[in-house]
Amino acid sequence: HTASSSSSSSSSSLLGAGEGVVIPGLDDYSCSPTDIYGARPTAIKIAMMIRPFDGIIAIMVVIKMFIMGRLVMMFMKGQPSAIVRMMLPILNLVSAEAFDVVVSTASYPVTFQSGTEIPAGVTVNIENLSLFGMNLVRKAYVRFVPMPFTFEMHLFIAPISFAGLIELTGIQGEARYLAKMKMAQKENLRLQA
Repeated sequence: HTASSSSSSSSSSLLGAGEGVVIPGLDDYSCSPTDIYGARPTAIKIAMMIRPFDGIIAIMVVIKMFIMGRLVMMFMKGQPSAIVRMMLPILNLVSAEAFDVVVSTASYPVTFQSGTEIPAGVTVNIENLSLFGMNLVRKAYVRFVPMPFTFEMHLFIAPISFAGLIELTGIQGEARYLAKMKMAQKENLRLQA
């Protein structure tokens, strides 16, 4: 990965209210133009705090541009073998732009010396999840806090069609567009009458 001329600096944000974690400075880097996965780099951030006397264990794992094939390639030493290259199309069937998982036993947000903040409970944030070549989930956000009991879930599903048998179009799908067109046509007829 190489540094770009961009001087923008992202700040970290609390993983709450449906937001993902921002990795500071990630906008300053890009991959080679010949990278088969594109210019946006895969980035991994892991933060962990253990305070045994307080009974606190807090762990954050953030992966940006999660592509299974790229992840395998990142940890390989040297060029991949022919077998790994043959497996890449299968590995690439799972990808997400953001995959954030946060777990904390504390009943309050835990703040690190570096400024990283981990909220209480369990939080999972996934953006643009693709399985088997289908973009299934645009955004999934789940948060659970045992004390005080809180369960929150947001799920935005991408339009899906299974060979015409079942179709999920979402709130901006074709069915909505056609319904609005019919309403506009009826309104035009009413105004002409």
